[in-house]
Amino acid sequence: MQYGETLSWAARVASRRYEFAAAESLYGQGLALYRQAYGADPKNQALLTKLTIITTQHARALNDLGRTREARPEADEAIALATTMSARDRGNAQAAEYLRNAQLLAAQLAKDARDFDTATRLAGGLLRVIDAKRKSGTETNNATLEQENLARLVLAAVALKRRNLAEAAEHYARMRAAVAKRDLSVAGSSYTTVFVGAQGGLGQIAPKSGHWQAVLTVLQHAEGAPMASTATVQAKALIAENRAGEGLAIVNRLRQAGYAHPDFVALFPARAASPRSGSS
Repeated sequence: MQYGETLSWAARVASRRYEFAAAESLYGQGLALYRQAYGADPKNQALLTKLTIITTQHARALNDLGRTREARPEADEAIALATTMSARDRGNAQAAEYLRNAQLLAAQLAKDARDFDTATRLAGGLLRVIDAKRKSGTETNNATLEQENLARLVLAAVALKRRNLAEAAEHYARMRAAVAKRDLSVAGSSYTTVFVGAQGGLGQIAPKSGHWQAVLTVLQHAEGAPMASTATVQAKALIAENRAGEGLAIVNRLRQAGYAHPDFVALFPARAASPRSGSS
């Protein structure tokens, strides 16, 4: 299945280059290959692992194109696959990580579909699992910390949508504190993504408290291109800091690339001259 791995690698590269349709197509081709291979050899744990991973990746790629309705069943499929993987080897920490990834994705997609009750249930459940893991004395690795922060981002976004500003601010502040002392020198890193997301959320709650400038300062000194979600917050920050021309240039670049993630579309409706004041 070397070809499937090559497709996955090419899809990741395409996504980093903001070639969103190409990324979805490549992930889709890889997904079809792994489904076929696993169907012919359903006891193969290695194939099950790769199928779980690429199912999650393809669902995210669909959501980047605004195809959330199509993505949600794939997230459910990824949860089922990861559950099977974990059941076959309950001591496999990697299987548990993939299951949490799939559950996190399902929570994110539920939030994007405005299914806030489901998003809250899934993200809250994920935080409880991670908290129990920590209390048991099990070492918490970087991947688990990232999952924890991204689950909080879901809960914060839902609270903001529901105008529960104090709850949203608490989640954003905890996320920011969790990564503030980490390495933020790479624009596309998970730490930078979380920090920018947290600062952007706080900026929407308190626009004149320096949060937008903090976003710009971090990204100014970071190397490489940010993830599209981070670039979305960057554009909002530039506009908030009276640098609309630069902000709208980012918006136009993402829009021309076919980016249609629900958060992006909510902030920057295609026919609007300026971003909507609602939350991301």
